[in-house]
Amino acid sequence: MTSSPEEIREGAEEGVILHAAHTFLRITGETKATGVELKKVNRFYFDENRKAVLETEEGSNRIIEVDNVIFAVGQKPDGTENMSLELTHGPYIATTESATSMEGVFAAGDVVTGTASVIEAIAGGRKAAMEIDRYLGGNGDITEVLVEREAPDPHIGRVEGFAELQRVNPKMPEAEVRVKGFAELQRVNPKMPEAEVRVKGFAAIENPFTCEEAKCEAGRCLQCDLRTTITKPKLWNEY
Repeated sequence: MTSSPEEIREGAEEGVILHAAHTFLRITGETKATGVELKKVNRFYFDENRKAVLETEEGSNRIIEVDNVIFAVGQKPDGTENMSLELTHGPYIATTESATSMEGVFAAGDVVTGTASVIEAIAGGRKAAMEIDRYLGGNGDITEVLVEREAPDPHIGRVEGFAELQRVNPKMPEAEVRVKGFAELQRVNPKMPEAEVRVKGFAAIENPFTCEEAKCEAGRCLQCDLRTTITKPKLWNEY
């Protein structure tokens, strides 16, 4: 899992210990989790079939003592069991060529594939649009350009003091406050559902920008979309 320098710094402030360049092997313990065995990763890459390959260092195994193990934090669809649609793998909507089990109803994106990339969701949406067009009597061709495409102006112009403009960071409570929040409210009432926790004042970790802060941050834009007309964008694993 990737993380930004800001996330690493904030995690360290909150007492998070990172074990970078290691892979998970197993959980130790008989009746409860007592440890996690890790092994050092020397190299990570994708082969010709786009399959992830890990090259590990022999003899680098070690066990970290733990009280609890949380495998991942993610998202899943909510309420799909009430949609009268066929589901698969729990709450995800089953589809065939974007069509659901209900005639005239199509689905795409994370509700079908699970958590994936924005690019995959966009591709799924286009495929669903093609199938909807066919369902409505069309030929499935959605390549028609409805608006004239404008080439971006390569002339950015001059903004005095642009190089000195500082990034506007969202305001956050101190680390001592951030590590409490949800857990502290749960101790008050362990049976309190998450939705009720939010209603009763669960504080956000990052506060949204004010209008002035948002304008200031937007004003730092250097029209980075122009790079796509200069050089081919890289995939995340090519950096």
